[in-house]
Amino acid sequence: MSKSKKMLAAVIIYMSLYQMAMVGLSPVINDVSSAFPNASALAAQMASTFPALMMVVAALFTGGVTQAIGRKKTMLVGGILVLVAGVGGEFLSLSLPLLFVWAGLLGLGVGLFVPVVNSLMVDGFDASERSRVAGKQTMAVNLGGVALSLLSGILAAIRWNNAFLVFWGIIGGIVLCVVCLPNNKTQQTQPQESKAKPAAEQGKKRITPYVWTCAAITFLFAVSYFAFSTNAALLLAERGISSTTISGLSVACFMLGGAISGMFFDMMERKMNKQMPTVAFLMMAVSYLTIYLVDNLVVLCIAAAIGGASLTLVFPHFVISLGGYTTPETLVLATSLVISVGPNLGSFVSPLILTNLAALFGDTVSLRFLLASILAIIMVIILNVFKPLERAAKKNTQP
Repeated sequence: MSKSKKMLAAVIIYMSLYQMAMVGLSPVINDVSSAFPNASALAAQMASTFPALMMVVAALFTGGVTQAIGRKKTMLVGGILVLVAGVGGEFLSLSLPLLFVWAGLLGLGVGLFVPVVNSLMVDGFDASERSRVAGKQTMAVNLGGVALSLLSGILAAIRWNNAFLVFWGIIGGIVLCVVCLPNNKTQQTQPQESKAKPAAEQGKKRITPYVWTCAAITFLFAVSYFAFSTNAALLLAERGISSTTISGLSVACFMLGGAISGMFFDMMERKMNKQMPTVAFLMMAVSYLTIYLVDNLVVLCIAAAIGGASLTLVFPHFVISLGGYTTPETLVLATSLVISVGPNLGSFVSPLILTNLAALFGDTVSLRFLLASILAIIMVIILNVFKPLERAAKKNTQP
């Protein structure tokens, strides 16, 4: 790998540490409810997932922004917004509306740089390098989640809004972007693979059926996946454990599972390939069903790690596959739809869907995990019976 590619990989890996920035707010959901007693528990949950909604807003415009100012400046703007959110949240979290402001800026910042990071990974490396970089990138995403959730839980135990201090570490990523990324507006260093459409049709700036299908799957994946980070603190409180530090530890175990599986992504991708999404949903179903059935902190942490590992099997798999179903003109938008828009919409509506459904059957936090596991099982059936990915891929290759 050349020096320029190593520098590019360094930027990708460091910025990916903040891809799951919203988990830095997960351990303080219960504390937010206490700090603002007039606010409901659902409002506190929505504050932690509000960054996801703003990530969707930012991701929809990232393609146009990168065309106008280039990927380097887009990454820098995103990093600066995350830093502003960290500073503002630390010193000016005086009301719940202000908390939403800082959470929103956090989401806007991450939403700007995440699609760029993933598009750089697709067209900055050749096919033989891409899966290795994807594995390391996903490991960084999850290790970042581990660090953010652990540190925010420890810092918030002193004062709840100290959790925002963890976002100050984005300064390192800003420096790397300045030093390592070129100033040109397009970063393509490898020829784009083109198996989806004939050459004449690939010139059209259109999103293919395969991309839309991947985005729909990541949306549904996120609805289940984020049941843990948005409900872990509330679940522990329901079971008599209200420690912010322990809540951070449980979320860290969740993210650690993804970090560990990221180490083996390249091997798993070669062995399972098209079955990766199915296995991911199955792991999540087992994880959440265990959490629902067993009231034990150790078992919860182990089950959390299994559920967290599912993330690694979905997102890098789709990122790698997008190279064959996009054109250079649509690459940033396609990765935005699959990696940002789909999953962040899912994470934002996750507490709304699971909390309201649980209210119909008993209104306990534990019940939300059962519902998330049922959704995951339904997705396993859909992926294997109806085979939406295979159908979408065939549509792409039809003349």
